[in-house]
Amino acid sequence: MKLSGVSEVVGTLILIGLVMVGVVLVGILLRSSSPASMVPAFDGIISNNSTAVYIYHKGGDDLQPGQYQILVNGGDQTANFTILGVGSPFMYPWVVGETLKATSPVMPTLVVLVFNQSPGGQILLSADLTQVARRLPTFYQANALNAAAVAFPAASVAGDLIVVSSYWSSQAVTITSVTDSQGNTYKPAVGPTNWGTGSSGATYYASNILGGATLTITVTFSGAQGGTVTYITEYQGVAASRPLDQATATAGNGSVMNSGSVFTGQGTELIYGSGMANGTATVSSPYTARSTYATNFTADQTVTSTNYYAVTGTNSGGGAWLCQIATFRGW
Repeated sequence: MKLSGVSEVVGTLILIGLVMVGVVLVGILLRSSSPASMVPAFDGIISNNSTAVYIYHKGGDDLQPGQYQILVNGGDQTANFTILGVGSPFMYPWVVGETLKATSPVMPTLVVLVFNQSPGGQILLSADLTQVARRLPTFYQANALNAAAVAFPAASVAGDLIVVSSYWSSQAVTITSVTDSQGNTYKPAVGPTNWGTGSSGATYYASNILGGATLTITVTFSGAQGGTVTYITEYQGVAASRPLDQATATAGNGSVMNSGSVFTGQGTELIYGSGMANGTATVSSPYTARSTYATNFTADQTVTSTNYYAVTGTNSGGGAWLCQIATFRGW
């Protein structure tokens, strides 16, 4: 009888202890975890070079101004980041397809993106940049003119990639050279491709450029042509050596434009496209138009997985069109 009594008391004490431990654990979880509904979905890529950090919004929810904090090497650097092509991230939501960039006076190593509206903060993305092998390709600047010589609006950056797309009103002449005011070397990426009844187009590129100046790029032809329009675009984060991966072009007629598909050779690549039509040429999602000068387009997207890609768009006139694609490897 005494042994039975002791056993019952011990069992009761154990049960009370387990209940108390359970209550404590629940309290800890409630304090340390934010409700799932409060934390946005986010997928991104953090990359860098020696003086800049890039954060690419790959997928998930929009991040609103004030919702997030960016720590670089342990310090809050949120105020130094801007949305490429838009400006301050504190005036606009950060949406899928956009890249944040900030310069850093020291080599960035650890970058952490924190959702700061949950208790204690919630890490959305982090990267040890000492382990990052490639940098994300990003758009820097562009310009276009109805001329064979076009200048950028601002100084170019050493090591960048320049892409030049030229369309001209003749199928009897071709491009003999593309040059610029810094002596960079341009190579053909795709074309020349004839389209319509008397037009042609081609795309060239120069990698690992000499920067530090506002470049003027000149396209030279083998003979007289009735007119030309030249588009120039500068990108950062593209491989310095042998950047061109795949390229093709398609000429056609109708309201639907398609460059033809290519299969990328590595995960991180810049997909560049250009299109010209008798009507208004408009690029389709997920590409971002960088120029719509003279009712044509140049556009791009950054991808992070090998796949088949094509540049597509619409031609409001329903007549002749030309659509080109060229892919460039990231670091």
